[in-house]
Amino acid sequence: MKGYVLAGGRGKRFEPFTKENNKVMMDFWERPLLWYSLNLLQSHGVKEVAINAAHMPEQIDKYVNYELHSELNINLTLESEHYGTAGTIKRTPSFFNDHVALIPGDVITTIDLSEMYNNHYNNDAIVTLALHPNYLAKNKTRPQVNKITDSDMFHCFRKKMSGVMIVRQDILDLIPKKTNMNLLDELLPMMLDYKIQINAFSSKSGFYNIDDWSDYYKATLDMFNHPELHDRSKIVKMNNNIYHHVNAKFSKQVLKNDFQRLYFGENVSVENKCKLKGDVYIGSFSKLNEDARLTDSVVGSNTILGKGLNLNNDLVKDKYLYSNKNEVAVYVDDENLLKENDSKTFGESLNELLISFTDKFVAAVALLCLSPLFALVALLIKLESPGPVFYVSSRVLSPRHERKGKKWYQFKGGSNIKYYVFRTMYVNADKMVKKLNNKYETGPFVKIENDPRVTKIGRLLRKTSIDELPLFWNVLVGKMSLVGIWALPTYEAEHLANKGLQSTVNNSRQIDLSETARLRFDGKLGLAGFWQSRGRSNLTAEERAIHDSFQAVLTNQKSSDAKFMGEYYKFKSYVGYWRILIETFFSVVKRTGAI
Repeated sequence: MKGYVLAGGRGKRFEPFTKENNKVMMDFWERPLLWYSLNLLQSHGVKEVAINAAHMPEQIDKYVNYELHSELNINLTLESEHYGTAGTIKRTPSFFNDHVALIPGDVITTIDLSEMYNNHYNNDAIVTLALHPNYLAKNKTRPQVNKITDSDMFHCFRKKMSGVMIVRQDILDLIPKKTNMNLLDELLPMMLDYKIQINAFSSKSGFYNIDDWSDYYKATLDMFNHPELHDRSKIVKMNNNIYHHVNAKFSKQVLKNDFQRLYFGENVSVENKCKLKGDVYIGSFSKLNEDARLTDSVVGSNTILGKGLNLNNDLVKDKYLYSNKNEVAVYVDDENLLKENDSKTFGESLNELLISFTDKFVAAVALLCLSPLFALVALLIKLESPGPVFYVSSRVLSPRHERKGKKWYQFKGGSNIKYYVFRTMYVNADKMVKKLNNKYETGPFVKIENDPRVTKIGRLLRKTSIDELPLFWNVLVGKMSLVGIWALPTYEAEHLANKGLQSTVNNSRQIDLSETARLRFDGKLGLAGFWQSRGRSNLTAEERAIHDSFQAVLTNQKSSDAKFMGEYYKFKSYVGYWRILIETFFSVVKRTGAI
């Protein structure tokens, strides 16, 4: 028997969190949701597994190839568009040369797959569906169900299903080609309409279907009742009320709180004046500051709660707060209330300290030594055309935006930064921009070649990148680094955030690079980066977006991600920082890039 983990959904019910994360990679009691499906398959002797992924597939790839350390042979299948769960398995017929257990990536269960397979095989079934045992106990008219033969009865079972099923290759013949079809909602009812029997398997094991924030919150606290589902390599039971990570460190003072059940993750920090009541889960590397109060609440990993924050029937994950009472998810943009804990190693902290010191030292020396050049440039600008010496533009790393849904709300501030550069255009030249031809055929970026708005002195300043030297002041005051991502004008950032980036290949095929391009919003601002060092003047909009996004990804990676990043990880180090600066310098000399 093989295994197939269905992980292609976008997790819209978990928005806004899943805007930037894959649902099955959400951590749940010290493991990603995906681990529970893979562990179930491996525990029943499955050796070969396929996982489908559409949204943020790189997160799954990183996990299974560099972090999981499993003996499973795992194949990741990518989907450029949504095919539905039935359409997904139709795309991989060669994998179905054996009976296959289909496991939803958001389901946690201890179902006996071996017993289920025997039942499936002995009944010579095309498909065997696992049913929740509670339904059978309440259904007096059908106390035992071996076959589902009626469509109405199938729909009665729907809410009692884990979604776990075992199928044989014949099922692919029932799925139309190039279709968007779901297994539970469409294919199985269609089989019943055609009088094709569905084998039913009653399991004594319960399951958690993590379908939305409410499910996640309730399942996290209910896991106290099911230690058999815990990862015993990471979680130990201290007594009937307390569970903790094997490497947990916490003060005995906090155990004097009036809680019912408590979980402490690795390196949890709880101030003595914090109050814990009811069932409380605190994930690894999280910190509760003074006077924080938690009642029947969940705090995800790497989270810092602000002083005096009061949670009651709430879930906090990264910078998102879900209220179980009101069923509303909120993005918290105030770091005094809620922020992520970076939990850096000593080496990572030292690396950042060296880079910060070098930024300020180099910027101070540059501004001091270049002051005579600044005076000369200012004079030349004034002599050629009337107007100010400096051009000031408002730029952003990520735009200010607001999003609302039925059960979630997100607001991000997107603070502005002022870019002071030497003026290279005639005054009021910006009013002409809509009349000029953009180098890039599609948005969001705007670049005018042979721009008639540029003065003669301005052309020289741009070719040598002297016009951007005043930005060393931003580096000196800590608003940006020497190495990072070039800030965008507000209109470019808003276009990228709202409309994305579409690319046309061979004048016909459209490729959507929006998800990749938006990764740049998680970076940090700088003068030099991959885009500049590789010659920004010659890059397409797509190349520019990919370079910036990779720069942002590299910024947020930790030392544990070195294998995943490969050769590019060396740019994360202090030596790599200098390498980017040197490459950028030579690209400027060759007039292909800029600082």
